[in-house]
Amino acid sequence: MQNDKYKETMKRHIPVMLKEVIEYLIPRQGQKFIDCTIGLGGHSRKILERIGPKGKLLGIDQDKESIRETRENLKEFKNQIVLINDNFNNLGHIARENGFDKVEGILFDLGMASWHFDSSNRGFTFSQDEPLDMRLDKFQNADFRMRNNKYENKTAEYIINRYSLKELANILYKYGDIRKNFMIAKRIVEARKDKKIITTFDLKCALQINNPKVLAPIWQAIRIEINHEYENLKLGLNQAIKLLKPEAKLVVISFHSGEDRITKNFLRDNKNKIEILTKKPIIASEEEIKNNPKARSAKLRAAEKILC
Repeated sequence: MQNDKYKETMKRHIPVMLKEVIEYLIPRQGQKFIDCTIGLGGHSRKILERIGPKGKLLGIDQDKESIRETRENLKEFKNQIVLINDNFNNLGHIARENGFDKVEGILFDLGMASWHFDSSNRGFTFSQDEPLDMRLDKFQNADFRMRNNKYENKTAEYIINRYSLKELANILYKYGDIRKNFMIAKRIVEARKDKKIITTFDLKCALQINNPKVLAPIWQAIRIEINHEYENLKLGLNQAIKLLKPEAKLVVISFHSGEDRITKNFLRDNKNKIEILTKKPIIASEEEIKNNPKARSAKLRAAEKILC
């Protein structure tokens, strides 16, 4: 994985809404924090600087490459940081095993890492001809299902070639907000009658669509279905609230309407345990969007644990 393209992607990484994250988390000397999606450590670096040598940070990521790179990126904080390769759907267990059962703040940055699109060769992009995989981690999806007595480890190729017309239409609508979901699903079903759809370009050909704005939500819907992203988010948030000390902060950055809706509803449904700090989601400044176009779709919501 450590090719030139991958390394260049890593160098370009810019954490989204870093200033706002720190303003809401308010990290102080000696405190404990959890970064549930540590990625390359951009947000965590700033938190670690604020909490000092007596503070501790637990960083979780389901991508082994990110964990490996972050360990190098944050090597000067090696005595303050614990890095775990796992999914935050297992947050409570991970936190308790590593001494983070009560913390001052938890961050979820739900954005996809740039390297997944640029150089993972897993079919996350429709601009390159790649195998239809789209698993964020080839093993943890299976581990999650085994923990829930539902062993399953599907790829995008499996879904495209095996799901029924109705099943395809449902995930396109549910996870991509696609109104012409049945028309698109029907094109896939008709195309696979002639030959198996095994690459991203095969799928583009089947869809008869070249417009990136139309293709993006289709790819998004398939990826969310494979990686159980909505289910994982609900599980992670429910476990996170139990780990927060009174007055501790929860910050969630989402990048599409489904994630933001889940976060909004979760905060609303737990008003007896938290105070919502963001009446409306915070969005990136024009200056940040100019320097980091990925921030354009980001929405930040924050809450504080209350005494209960």
